[in-house]
Amino acid sequence: ALSMSICLIILYHFRMQLSYDNFHNAPSKLARIITELHNADGREFRIASTPLPLAKKLKEEFPGVAELTTLYPVGGQLKGSRKHIQLRSAFADNSMLKIFNFPLSSGDRLHTLEAPNTAIITRAAAKRLFGNLNGTGQLISYENLGDFKVTAVIEDSLFLSHVNFEAYLSLNSLPALEKAGVLAQNSELWNGWFSGYTYIRMGDKQTTASLNAALQSISADLKAISKLSGREDLRFEAQPFDKIILGEELNNSIGNVGSKGKTAAELLIGFVILLSACFNYTNLSIARSLKRGREVGVRKIAGALRWQVFSQFIIESMINAFIALALSYFILGLLIEHAPFVAEGIPPDMILRDPVLFGWFILFALFTGLLAGLLPAWALSSFRPVEVLKNFTQVKLFGGIGLRKSLIVSQFVLALTITIFAGVFNRQFEHMATADPGYDRDNIYSVQMQFADASYLKQRLLTINGVEEISMMSHAFGRGASGKTKLKSKAGNDAVTVDHFDADSAFNHVNRLTLLAGTGFTHESVIDETEILINENLSKLLSFDTPSDAIGKTLTLDDSVTVQVAGVLKDFHYTGMEFPVWPLIIRNRISQFSVMQVRTGFRSPAFESAAFNEWKAINPDVPFEAWWLKSKLYEQQSAGDMSSGLAFLAFMTIVIAVLGLLGMVVYLTQIREKEMSIRKIIGAGVLDIAILLSKGFMKMVMIAGLIAVPMSYIASFFFLNMFATRISPGFDIMAGSVFVMIVITMVVILSQVYRVATSNPVESLRSE
Repeated sequence: ALSMSICLIILYHFRMQLSYDNFHNAPSKLARIITELHNADGREFRIASTPLPLAKKLKEEFPGVAELTTLYPVGGQLKGSRKHIQLRSAFADNSMLKIFNFPLSSGDRLHTLEAPNTAIITRAAAKRLFGNLNGTGQLISYENLGDFKVTAVIEDSLFLSHVNFEAYLSLNSLPALEKAGVLAQNSELWNGWFSGYTYIRMGDKQTTASLNAALQSISADLKAISKLSGREDLRFEAQPFDKIILGEELNNSIGNVGSKGKTAAELLIGFVILLSACFNYTNLSIARSLKRGREVGVRKIAGALRWQVFSQFIIESMINAFIALALSYFILGLLIEHAPFVAEGIPPDMILRDPVLFGWFILFALFTGLLAGLLPAWALSSFRPVEVLKNFTQVKLFGGIGLRKSLIVSQFVLALTITIFAGVFNRQFEHMATADPGYDRDNIYSVQMQFADASYLKQRLLTINGVEEISMMSHAFGRGASGKTKLKSKAGNDAVTVDHFDADSAFNHVNRLTLLAGTGFTHESVIDETEILINENLSKLLSFDTPSDAIGKTLTLDDSVTVQVAGVLKDFHYTGMEFPVWPLIIRNRISQFSVMQVRTGFRSPAFESAAFNEWKAINPDVPFEAWWLKSKLYEQQSAGDMSSGLAFLAFMTIVIAVLGLLGMVVYLTQIREKEMSIRKIIGAGVLDIAILLSKGFMKMVMIAGLIAVPMSYIASFFFLNMFATRISPGFDIMAGSVFVMIVITMVVILSQVYRVATSNPVESLRSE
């Protein structure tokens, strides 16, 4: 039941992946165009997206196009007096609904996106924006893109798709937005490989091969006018629609397309866990066969045929499997409620939602019953009546127990390896969550500004008891920078790509950063966008001998903006401890500020309540989003869910290994019970018998430890090398895991061995 509960989770995940995009009409005629690029070194990049002009070119050169659409994702920040909502949005044309069979609750399927500034939204988005209103005819207003009229609403359904935007905006709006400078000029940009996603429905007489031929011709034309050097190359390729889900893992994918490798690994792990449990069931069944051997002999003497005895034991195994299935479903319910890190995203009523999944579970139970019961049924039905009725202990099962010992050792190796790796994993992420990043995270309260009047909000927050200083930034530390910028130190030099933040003059003091040279931003009240701060890493990259040499130097950003270095900061881990410190610049643009960093003298619920009240006094209709920086970073970097999931998996493998050992102990103590009785009669003590019966099992555990420790060390070594800041695989973790395993196995072994060692010899020898 324990192993089957894990398998049910894996089956559910697999079922959900197979449920994606299976509701569109004629999927064999659908394809997505992908891009393959080679850089000057010959490295290959396969990208799910394509340049925006490709769709127009393909329509001209491929007569087999029935329908073709481009999805162009854009920012989805809405504006309004009462609601500030993000919608996953993309530009699309009128062919979108002719390719994708999304059901509509309202609107005209044929002409919804023809006019500029029109939009289609999902029913869920309509409920968020307009409550119980239908949504059709309403206006949605974006911060930068303007107003769009809703012409259709996509109905919510049980169908899943990797194309899962909440709003589709008319592509005919794009030229005006690009002309106004609201959006970059991507509609005619052929090297915008990450811009859009091109989907096509081919005509009845067209195939993927003919589509690829047309794409090859377009690729050749594009290469002829491109300035390629070295081993650079590019080409477009048609990806069959049914190969998107659980298919090739591409760069810049959209939606949940699933990972083929991850899914295969999940299925393999589930099968290994199930196989281990079934092997243990086999072990325990064979141990019980010592009690049922004479039953089989009597049945055969009374006229039972082998297939009848075989069927009896198979049916018993099936019944056990269905009882285990019911128990595993109960365990799964507990996991969903109390351990969501294992059963994440699984609804409690999953079987009611999906009858097909229920059928999968029934077939899974039948398969488990067969897998677990075939070997015991075959062995028990093969007994000869004369042998089992004369002296069953002399009957040889499978010609010895060497194979079973090897399997148990393998189970313990797997359990120990996972346990040790889980310990290393947990310690590594705990180290990254608590190590010093180079700035002071204590007592910093981050407030998302969300269109508030920054100056007024800052004044109000400064009146709260305990507030020491406030800084404004474009982005909170912990998960990357605000963006990337191309930087040149001198005309003619190659540009380098650097991370950037925007921050005000209080930035250094609030975060307790060390200034190696310079004065930092010198203007308190006047924003000077010509000043920047750089970190020590960038100073070295620009070949300055000392940080002081960088002060006052002129740099060029994005080939157009001239700035001067006002200070050099000591390196700090702004992206997280798992990454090295990259080259960084800090700019001073008030238009980019979105987060307030409030440094307090102490952390208390009273301060949080006061900050909330100040916010509501200024922005009563806007949700208050704030967090303590240290707690947020710890939550992000400690990987608590993954650590808990690994610990649960380790627990599962230990339980299964111990149950396998229990089956072996039960079997061997029963067949040696008379031997131990004779030894007691001729003078052996309880301790002698306990040692005699236990040493073989302990030897198996020690062998497993000798194999598992180097395996787990190697796995941990390669895992830890993924991180810039890392621990070393600790001997204490490995030794502790082996010690705990030895203690657990000793308890299991001695519970059975003690029973035999202290039993009355008369009871087992009476039949002789």
